[in-house]
Amino acid sequence: MARAHQPGKTALLDLIVSGTPRFDDDARKGITKLIADGALNPVGGAHVMLIPGVAGSAVRAFMSTALLLARPAAPHKAFGELPAAAAWLAPKLASATGEAWTAAEIVEAGKRAMER
Repeated sequence: MARAHQPGKTALLDLIVSGTPRFDDDARKGITKLIADGALNPVGGAHVMLIPGVAGSAVRAFMSTALLLARPAAPHKAFGELPAAAAWLAPKLASATGEAWTAAEIVEAGKRAMER
């Protein structure tokens, strides 16, 4: 999916697929910096936690809290499923870029990223 470079019209698709959750001060500061910096993702960000079970629930709760506390300049939201995140993000990208982004395109891009 090739898109023209459009400064100031980018969004974040954050895919968390594995790992052991760390909720220390460094993790909190890192996610706050990522979310609060409007220049990094001016259209917004979808944070998708694909870790199963209790660990995934804990990561979603941490991310949801971080989103509230970071006060992002653009909308950010935590999700447990890629299709839901893509459906939320697609209209924001389409509106910002003037291009017809679809949720299916975003899901496909996310799947390709996870294959790496």
